[in-house]
Parts: sequence; C-alpha cells; structure tokens
Amino acid sequence: MNTMNGSIITLAIQKDGRLTDDTLYFLRRSGIEFESYKQKLFSSCRNFPLKILYVRVSVFALFA
Repeated sequence: MNTMNGSIITLAIQKDGRLTDDTLYFLRRSGIEFESYKQKLFSSCRNFPLKILYVRVSVFALFA
C-alpha cells in the first residue's frame, strides 16, 4: 500500500519472544491486516502503510 507521499512505516518486533504474540494481537485488534509472520522476515500490511519487520532480540541491542 502506498500513501500520498509514498511513506511506509517500518515497525521492528521480536521474531520470537515474550511480547511477540501480544504485539501481533494488538496490531490485529487495531484493524491492521497482514499475513502470518511464521518463517518470514517481514509482512506488508494490506490496509495501512506499515511494514512489520521480524528480528532477533540481539538486533535490538544494536539500536539501544
């Protein structure tokens, strides 16, 4: 999905971890539609300019 200015938000979440399921549940309950994340690096949302990036927890340390 493209927006008027072409911007897409990228949200990085843990691929597997204690917050993964709750985060995905929150996004779905917010009305954001995306494919299942198992065995994927990212999911593009169908109805919102958002790309969900699934990363290992060790990657988050690089940005802290």
